Amino acid sequence: MQDGRTDLHILRSNTTTPDEYPSVYDELLDLLIDKTSSKRIMAFQASPEIQMRVSDLLEKNRSQGLSPDESRALDEFERLEHLVRMLKARARQKLPS
Repeated sequence: MQDGRTDLHILRSNTTTPDEYPSVYDELLDLLIDKTSSKRIMAFQASPEIQMRVSDLLEKNRSQGLSPDESRALDEFERLEHLVRMLKARARQKLPS
């Protein structure tokens, strides 16, 4: 922890998929669910600018390939999308039926 922030860069070191460190994901998801309203989590969407950037990267990847930096950016977006899906699944369980 530095300056009140947790160093999450350790999640990327020596691993290739979120499935390789599920306990860290579980802890992070529990923290976020405890601190945030389930309804707000369910309503979350990336900004239109982020959605466009991801769309552009996916199209470029299909048509001509990505630079190493673009590939890393797309990988990071995919990891974050996975995290958001897991968070929404947990939030859905907490919503009243």
